[in-house]
Amino acid sequence: MISHRTESRDTAPSRAQRLAQTGDVFFQTVRPYQRNNYLFAKPDNNYVFSTGYAQMRPKIDAEFLMCFLQTDSFVKVVLDNCTGTSYPAINSNDLSNLEISLPVSADEQREIGRFVTNLDNLITLHQRQYYYEKKQPYYIIYICVIKNIHLFFDFIFIIKTFSWEQRKFGEILDEFSNKSKTENEYPVLSSTNTGMEYRDGRVSGKSNIGYKIIDNNDLVLSPQNLWLGNININDIGLGIVSPSYKTFKLINVEPDFFRSQIRSTYLMNEYYNASIQGASVVRRNLDIDNFNDIAILVPSVSEQLTIGYFFRNLDNLITLHQRVYKEKIKC
Repeated sequence: MISHRTESRDTAPSRAQRLAQTGDVFFQTVRPYQRNNYLFAKPDNNYVFSTGYAQMRPKIDAEFLMCFLQTDSFVKVVLDNCTGTSYPAINSNDLSNLEISLPVSADEQREIGRFVTNLDNLITLHQRQYYYEKKQPYYIIYICVIKNIHLFFDFIFIIKTFSWEQRKFGEILDEFSNKSKTENEYPVLSSTNTGMEYRDGRVSGKSNIGYKIIDNNDLVLSPQNLWLGNININDIGLGIVSPSYKTFKLINVEPDFFRSQIRSTYLMNEYYNASIQGASVVRRNLDIDNFNDIAILVPSVSEQLTIGYFFRNLDNLITLHQRVYKEKIKC
């Protein structure tokens, strides 16, 4: 809700006839592609909306319904049933006859609705912080996520139909150690908490003979304090890394799919639990057997490609807006 004002019965506009009740969803019937829809969550009983909205009183989870109304697929169906060209509109009766897909379980509806609503609230919070503090990360989050939230929700509905099975890391990762035999034979790479990087010269020592040779789509990680996030799937080409790293080939798992998960909160906790206390109180060393026992849910290869493609495009979108932002700062 952007704004509201107090009116008396005598001064209120004639279209102000939709008396809101907590949990009602108001759907914009004119130019619905603008997605100016609203879930009324206030405990008040004195808010009135224009008849330019269809008023819905959900028999299913209200947050789930609100999120579904914002999806591209539903908006397209609404537009197909609209009349008019400059101001396409749908009447309430036609809107009420449209069908939606939803989980049978009320708990699942509630979980999806709450997840997307929390994400929306988080975005709003960062948007406000951006306006107050003018910080780049908030700007990027606002541009890349809030403008594409409907795509994200469509994506959730797609992956709900996938068939998932549990796989241990030992089933999808094969550790290897191919070492360089010639000085300066390959470019030197380094794994960091934010990605793979080229390094000028050697990582350490006087010679890089004996460094591990890796290629694109190989998994590289630091066994010390892995729970801090130094784990990457190489995407910058053939090179060598310090022999202190552990390197793995992926088995029947798509790189972009796995890349989207390797720094998730769940796996960060698993890395911590798979590590044991080292000589220093600030160091935990990865136990490879415990690491191989970590389990994740994995769909079919084709479905992995769909998920990986989504997150790869999201990464590219964020990178693009970061560059645009930096160019504006220079100007």
